Amino acid sequence: MFQGITELKRAENALRASENKFRSLVEQAAEMLFLHDMEGNLVEVNLAAIENTGYSREELRNMSVFDIDPDARDRDDMRIYWESLKIEDSPVTFETRHKTKDGSVYPAEIVSSEIALQDSCYILVLALDITRDKIIK
Repeated sequence: MFQGITELKRAENALRASENKFRSLVEQAAEMLFLHDMEGNLVEVNLAAIENTGYSREELRNMSVFDIDPDARDRDDMRIYWESLKIEDSPVTFETRHKTKDGSVYPAEIVSSEIALQDSCYILVLALDITRDKIIK
């Protein structure tokens, strides 16, 4: 019985270490990470998203893609677009603009893909501020 408890503790510690490692990788990524549902509501963001937009994590979690991307509503019905994405079609890359908390806007390259988490579909977005690239061109 003692051996079973020891093995369970080791497994729990290994799982905790793995979760911490994954969280650190996501948080420290240079690209902004946005996870949103099929209606565009932001579910999760990383540190780069917080720093680039100027919003807190909690503020972002109470926002939608339409609050960050001023052009999103101008595109064809985004929800239909997201729902049309199939995991095997992913990722989709495009350029757009992102709006920060102070109202400034910068160009961003987006890599978007559908993912399944806990029996639900989400859109995972990696975004990169491409202001410098635009200036160089």
